[in-house]
Amino acid sequence: DILNNGEGYTSTFTSTISNTAAGVSVTQIVEGRVNSGVNSRGERVSVEENYYHTVGEVPSMASGMVANYFKGFYVNKANKTVQAAITNKYSYAQKQYSYDLSAASENKTYTINQAVEKYKILQGLDFPIAITEKNSSNSSNKPDKNNKNYQIISFRIEDFTSLSQEFLDFFGSTGAMTGIEYRSLTVEFKINKKNGYIVSITRNEALHATAHAMGLDVGVDSVVSTTQNFSSMNKAALLKDSL
Repeated sequence: DILNNGEGYTSTFTSTISNTAAGVSVTQIVEGRVNSGVNSRGERVSVEENYYHTVGEVPSMASGMVANYFKGFYVNKANKTVQAAITNKYSYAQKQYSYDLSAASENKTYTINQAVEKYKILQGLDFPIAITEKNSSNSSNKPDKNNKNYQIISFRIEDFTSLSQEFLDFFGSTGAMTGIEYRSLTVEFKINKKNGYIVSITRNEALHATAHAMGLDVGVDSVVSTTQNFSSMNKAALLKDSL
């Protein structure tokens, strides 16, 4: 509730996606930031920055399994609009994130519903996974051995049919993947015991999909690890007025 409806937060994240198909493995990295707060007009907004890049040389048959570009979303919750932008002019070097929208392949305003329909998940909106007693098991609940003020609570999703269609379609929306089938999904929350705020969220996923490359449909096995670290929580961050 604090994450979705609190005053705001600032965070960074890194997602590592290892794709293997026909004996060929490639790694996709997505780094970025998700911040929630208010703009100069006092409107509730969120800003999401995704920096897609690859590690090492990518064989031609694996081109459909990876991406290299910036994708950003500016969600204005007050007027229910989303600015979505994609550009190849960006930099993630040494985590000095920057992008240039002057030659963006897309820089368009949607309604929130239209943006969700097209892009599936906007991280500045609700947490995309429902965790309930019916669809998951509590695999661990223990103090953080490195900080006694933190508690680590982990869940394993047991019922993949409980996942939203947007979540199931999201992995395919970032490239040429189709037919997503989840094999495992765990979510770990690190919580500050003093105030109940989230310190970090780690998600580990294993799934199977199909990629279309060089005129062929190729089965792909993917392992995904994503960690989002929060530098502030329930604080009204002052954010910019657009991407």
